[in-house]
Amino acid sequence: VSKSSPLVCATLPVKDVKDLSTRDDVATVYLNEGIDTPALEVAKVADEVWRVWAAGITGAGQTVGDLEPGDAATLTGPQPYDNWYLPRLTHMGSYPNNYYAHATAVSGIIASTHVRRTGMSYNAAIYGDGSNKGDRTEIAAGAQNLAGNYVDTVNYSGGSNQGGVLGLSILDRVMDDIVRVYADNMICAGGNEGNDGYIISPAQAYNVVAVGAFDDHNTGSFADDTMATFSSGVDPISAHSDREKPEVAAPGVNINSLTNSLLGNGDVGSGTSYAAPMVSGICALLGEKTPALNGWPEAVKAIVMATAWRNIEGASRLSELDGAGAVDAFKAMVTSNYNWPLGYKTPTNNNRGWGASSITPAWFDETGTLNTLAEVYLVAGKRFRACFSWDTNTSYANYTTQPSADLDLWLVNSSNIVVTSSSSWDNTYEIVDFTVPATGYYKLKAYNFRFDEAMTYAGWAWYSL
Repeated sequence: VSKSSPLVCATLPVKDVKDLSTRDDVATVYLNEGIDTPALEVAKVADEVWRVWAAGITGAGQTVGDLEPGDAATLTGPQPYDNWYLPRLTHMGSYPNNYYAHATAVSGIIASTHVRRTGMSYNAAIYGDGSNKGDRTEIAAGAQNLAGNYVDTVNYSGGSNQGGVLGLSILDRVMDDIVRVYADNMICAGGNEGNDGYIISPAQAYNVVAVGAFDDHNTGSFADDTMATFSSGVDPISAHSDREKPEVAAPGVNINSLTNSLLGNGDVGSGTSYAAPMVSGICALLGEKTPALNGWPEAVKAIVMATAWRNIEGASRLSELDGAGAVDAFKAMVTSNYNWPLGYKTPTNNNRGWGASSITPAWFDETGTLNTLAEVYLVAGKRFRACFSWDTNTSYANYTTQPSADLDLWLVNSSNIVVTSSSSWDNTYEIVDFTVPATGYYKLKAYNFRFDEAMTYAGWAWYSL
């Protein structure tokens, strides 16, 4: 019995399963068939994380869960080694007391202490849990164990292709509840189905951050970065066909990390499996730099998306394969420094910040539609990005086709004229990206188009180059 999601896992005769499916208090019966597989297929410069380390931020005091699907390709399970360069690794739950190759590489990207294969947040603690055979019930239990007891961020570098249909896999709801119920960051690999293949489950869930993979071509230049051909790009199916996944992209081609021997390290391969832990490491860095962010995954998501300023393909605001763009650890860190109160008029010398709040229909103004998130001073000719993110409720009747709230993001000038906006139907975030036309104060506003629940949680962030 799950302590967070409304789920019960059991082994039953076929007749009992059929009887349960007819009950009014049973929404969906999931068959635990098939298996989740690892999302397989030097990034520190591409992520700008070296600048964060230079500021003394290394993930100290933060905890990250490496939720593993198991070696589903061979079903041989873990190999008999933990790596020396994962000194703060702890095995949890029923997960075996050793790591197989995929887990070692993923954990290494997050927290390796190797002098050359250094993890993104190398002073963070790692907790491992999950399955060693791709069993979704075991993976769900592992996720809840990690989020409920041990960690601030859960990384899941696995999943399965559900044809873009939300809710077919038990893990969609479980991962959404990791964010909403446990208030943890939930980072998922977007999948390796190809640019014309669906985003996998559970990366297709609303509240998680899905990560695509790009190729930095092993250079320090950003100019030659391209999206990986294996990175999934087809959006989940929804009521209005306008969901956008992944949210961001990170390096995922020819990645160097730890390998599965005592001192092993080197090229571990390619895949969104290795892009996702880049973002999980950034989450740990933000948590150390700004402890107020721990417990506000909505704000962390908004910061990561608003500062993913570097476009790899398509439109710079949001596009099919890289989402909001390539993650930037340094810009995310400097944005996290400024936690402004709701509606605050920021100083003229500040062009970045974030906020978070629980929200209800009454949170909006007397018309029930608008609320000012911040009043920001912007300079003409500068690029400005802002993101507003909120959670959906997995118990919502229409969960599989649309989120429980539809909110929009506006930026208005001093004459109260909307100068740019973002207004999708089925996303749980909105993002704006534009060049400022005139210097002065602008108001960043949330617009309530539809709110089909009593309360949810939201975060917002903005950054001007």
